Amino acid sequence: MGTRYLTAVYLDGEYKVAQFGSQDGYPRIGGAEVLRFAKTIVESDAREAFEQKVRQCRWITAEELEAIDQAKGADWEKDYPELADSAGAGILEMIRNSENGLALGDDLEFAADSLFCE
Repeated sequence: MGTRYLTAVYLDGEYKVAQFGSQDGYPRIGGAEVLRFAKTIVESDAREAFEQKVRQCRWITAEELEAIDQAKGADWEKDYPELADSAGAGILEMIRNSENGLALGDDLEFAADSLFCE
């Protein structure tokens, strides 16, 4: 289902993650995925480790995005899953599994789109 949404992480007084999701934004799907993730970091005392990974993330630059976009044969889903529209709430797990944080797209402005951000 094409229910667009935003997964955001606010830490240290600023947004560190603002990931657009192009599908499954209903609370029973995308919301449930966030809830499952949140339970795993609380129940396993992994919150501090996750927060550290979030702090290591950064916003990707326009130049980096342009270079990726210009690369012949770039497969966003395969090569840059953290930047793909399908990442959605799965970005949380991607961050947790990253070695040194990720370069992420800043989709925070999408939250202001009252028509499409569901």
